[in-house]
Amino acid sequence: MQILVTGGAGFIGSHLVDALIQLGHSVLVVDDFSNGNESNLAHAKALAAKSGLTLRTVRASLADPSMWSSLEKCDAVFHAASQNSVVGSVRNPEQDFQANIDPVPFLLKYVRSKKVRYLMMASSGGTVYGDAPYYPTDERALIKPLSPHGVTKAFFELYLSAWTSSLKAQKELSDDLRNENYFSWASLRLGNTYGPRQSPSGEGSVVPCFIEDLVNARVPVIYGDGSKSRDYIYVGDVVAAFMRTFEEIQKLALDDIFNIATGRETKDIEVFNEVIGALRTQFPTHKFDVKPRLEAKRPGEVTRSLLDINKAASQISWEPQVPFKEGVRLTVDAYAKSQVS
Repeated sequence: MQILVTGGAGFIGSHLVDALIQLGHSVLVVDDFSNGNESNLAHAKALAAKSGLTLRTVRASLADPSMWSSLEKCDAVFHAASQNSVVGSVRNPEQDFQANIDPVPFLLKYVRSKKVRYLMMASSGGTVYGDAPYYPTDERALIKPLSPHGVTKAFFELYLSAWTSSLKAQKELSDDLRNENYFSWASLRLGNTYGPRQSPSGEGSVVPCFIEDLVNARVPVIYGDGSKSRDYIYVGDVVAAFMRTFEEIQKLALDDIFNIATGRETKDIEVFNEVIGALRTQFPTHKFDVKPRLEAKRPGEVTRSLLDINKAASQISWEPQVPFKEGVRLTVDAYAKSQVS
């Protein structure tokens, strides 16, 4: 297949590109490189060249309609592009809206005109629920985002659902796999994803922030008293969830939302302790005896995030495989290798 990955030079997007090429697909990456990095695609380019597959990159804004009209047909879209900072969305909601909402009609027009069969998007389980009504939080819970970022993610899910339902009611799109107008979508509400290639400036970037600060002898900051918790998930498990969903969506119409996380919560101070432990193993000659500085919790941030992942387990046969301690070790190892390469 030919697959379009928006934000394919970014943290999660580039790992998706790697996996898709490993599965034998050609990939078209569209990225404005505001968050992405060309170096993130180095592994994918090598894989594509070795396998005789095509990997093409278009540097452009997703909010540019002329860019969409110039793109060739793809069979599937993995939508990973996003302004991904909660704090940034609070400080500059207009920019957040422009990045996350303005491209929506152009993306869906492309899907409609090119007869794209599959659309999967990276949503945010850590922001769409806000301070959730119960924990673990499943997909039936009321969504009540605390930040503009969470609202933009929820908006796209709601709009995509209504858009698809209305076009299927008019018979322009179909649930029948044999029909040339078959179309189905899935939204993966991700927990706080971490792992290699993650920028310290992105949403959920606690792990790389701690690594960068500690290695460079800066005092890490924890916003709050250290008890704020998140459901952290390793990027390799996120990619596996996307690939499993992609398999299932080629068998039957999903048109659904899935929490993708671990079902375990980790407090900020616990994250700090795991990171410093992994760093001491990787950098035995360094002294990591600093303690984090506590500052006020920032506007838009939830106090607690813990996701129920039973739906993904039962409907797409996916479960996370990498424990947090192991994921942090893998992330620190990748960071160490990047410093000597």
